[in-house]
Amino acid sequence: MALDNKYFSYCEELGLMDENYTHQEALDSIIKEIRNTRQADPGFVNLVSRLTLSSPEVSIRSCVLYRYNANIDYVVNGVIKNTNISRFGHSGVHDSIHITDYKGKGNYRVLRSAAEVPYSIFNSKNLFTYDQMKSALTEAISDNLPKNYTSYKSNSWSVSAYIVPVLVVIVKYNNKEYQMYYNLQNGYYHWEWPNDPKLLKKGKDAKRYVGLIRFACVALSIIGAILAITAGSGGGIAVGIIGAIINIIIMNKSKKAPKFYQDKFLKNPNKSVGSCLPETIPQVILAVFVFILSAFVIK
Repeated sequence: MALDNKYFSYCEELGLMDENYTHQEALDSIIKEIRNTRQADPGFVNLVSRLTLSSPEVSIRSCVLYRYNANIDYVVNGVIKNTNISRFGHSGVHDSIHITDYKGKGNYRVLRSAAEVPYSIFNSKNLFTYDQMKSALTEAISDNLPKNYTSYKSNSWSVSAYIVPVLVVIVKYNNKEYQMYYNLQNGYYHWEWPNDPKLLKKGKDAKRYVGLIRFACVALSIIGAILAITAGSGGGIAVGIIGAIINIIIMNKSKKAPKFYQDKFLKNPNKSVGSCLPETIPQVILAVFVFILSAFVIK
């Protein structure tokens, strides 16, 4: 969608921010980050690595920054006060690209018309006609006044708009869309990726193995109690039952969500499934001790 002058005709100034980074530099940076993301799905990495500036997944978009300036008289406890509110409106882009942070002096070219912008809009929901802007300003002004104000009036207000060129990469992979952006003005960028299925499987396997070991510890304590019953050892029965209860309590208290194990391997891709097993050692030691004590020692 090309920019329409109806969204800017009321603006005091319309500017196009300088591009301090080439389109190729921007795309290369995103590809490099994806390649260096060790937890990324290799298939996705391969797909992104093949992108070029002419790929349909790659485009340059216009992010619109409206900056409003309003001189306001407002009343608090019957006293008239004055303030000037100058803010950027929300641009609808990811926070990672720091859309309101400028490189250097934030140079831009003043435009006579939105038709001079060579790129389509990034987010049409963040475009405002004159009436829409007046309505949005009413809410913005109210949000920036003290909570205990009783009324206000605007002495004057103005709006300027600045276009920030952003390289946008949108890749569909396994029925999901991944969006990556590069701010061509200040060099900030954002990338996202699907996680490597092998690492996710490691997490599932680790949770399953840890669960099985914890269950086996409970079972071993119960077996000790059963052997004590056959031996007619009341003390052994008690130790076995108490040991099983303690193991069940430990198992419940140390139970972790699947995400815990997934994150463990996503943050440390080289770790093996066995790296999670040491957390069960205290329970294993307890179970073996209880088993020996209840089945063979206490008579």
